Formats: sequence, C-alpha cells, structure tokens
Amino acid sequence: MSLPKWGGYRAQRWKAEVLARYGTVCVLRYPGICTEVATTGDHIVPRSVDLSRQYDVSNGRPACLPCNQHRGDGRHDPPVSLDARAFFESAEPLPKESEQSPPQASRKTADGVGLVRFEWDGARS
Repeated sequence: MSLPKWGGYRAQRWKAEVLARYGTVCVLRYPGICTEVATTGDHIVPRSVDLSRQYDVSNGRPACLPCNQHRGDGRHDPPVSLDARAFFESAEPLPKESEQSPPQASRKTADGVGLVRFEWDGARS
C-alpha cells in the first residue's frame, strides 16, 4: 500500500499547530545540514508506520527542511533520547508566581489557517 500524498490544507494546518505549540527551533539537529530554524513539522511516529496519527499534533515536532528530508520516513533512525532542555532552549524562563502579572489581550487575529492568535499590549513581566 502506498502512502497518500502529504500536503493540502490539513497538512498546512498541522504544521502551523506543531510550530505554534513547540516553537521554531529544529529538534533533529543533524550535523552539517541543520539550519536550526524549524519551518516544517516532523512526524515522531512516521506516517509510513502509523497513518492514523498523521494529523495528531502531539505526534509532531519542529524541524528544519534539510533535517526533515534527511530523516525521511525514519525507519533507519537509531533510538533517540530527547533532552528536554535542548527541546525547549528557545523558551524564556517562567517568572515566579509572585512576579507574574496577567497579560492584557487587545484583540484576536486569524492567521489564515484556522488558528487564532492574541496580540498583547505592552511587555509581559
């Protein structure tokens, strides 16, 4: 059985949701080819292994295009243990509860793929 072609609206929405949830730092990091800027979503469990999870956002992770293409269907990848610190290295540390102030939302905007984003007034502390 051959895989259905990947693309179209649902694939674009899945990619946008993966990047919105997990950030835009490539987690695959293949030496010599990684650009470190994730522009695609990589399926953790490849579509060739479990097609039912192809649109599951929790089955995605951010990846740059060269690393995602190099990994392919992932059948020949060695087992990888993900260091959570490297995965979230682009995130700012959370302030202590006593230092947090509630964000002030000014308006909602649609990004063209069904996601709604809030635009914040002022800096968050």
